[in-house]
Amino acid sequence: MTLEEKSEALAGLFIIRDFGSFLSNKRNASEDMQAINAYGLLLAAFSDQDIESLVENNVRFGMIYAPGSKVQLRPEPTAVNLLCFEKHFLDKLSKEQVVALILHEIGHVFNPDLVGDEHEFMADNYAVDRGYQEAIVSGLRFGIDNNLSGFNEPINERRISRLTN
Repeated sequence: MTLEEKSEALAGLFIIRDFGSFLSNKRNASEDMQAINAYGLLLAAFSDQDIESLVENNVRFGMIYAPGSKVQLRPEPTAVNLLCFEKHFLDKLSKEQVVALILHEIGHVFNPDLVGDEHEFMADNYAVDRGYQEAIVSGLRFGIDNNLSGFNEPINERRISRLTN
C-alpha cells in the first residue's frame, strides 16, 4: 500500500471530517507549521495490516464537543466500532498523547472479550507496540495530576507502574 493509499484509507474512517482536520492541525506549542502533525504521526504508526484491520473491523473515528454534540452517522451495512474523542480534552494533550490515546482505544476494539486490568493492559500494548509507551504514561500522569474525570482510578496507577517497570 502506498503512503497515499494508506492516507486515503485512513481518511475514509473519519465519520466526522472535523476530527481529521483537528489531527492535521495538532502540533505541540513550540512547533512551526512544517512540523509533523498528529495525523502524520498516527498514519506513520499504522502498518498496512493495521489499516486493513481497521477497515475489516468497521472502525470509525469521530470527535465530540462538550457538553453535547450532534453526530449524524451515515448508514452502515454492519455494526460500527465508533471511537469518539472529546475535542476540549484533546486540546490539553500533546500530539503524541493524542495519538497514544487513539491507539489505546483501537486496542480495545481488537481485544473486545477481555475485562478488568487485562482489557486496559492489552489496549496499552497496542499503543506501546507502535512506539507510544512514553506518551501513554505521560497522558495518564497528566490526567491524574489534573484530577480529570476517570483518571483517578486505581487501574491507571497500575497501568503506569506496568509501563514504567
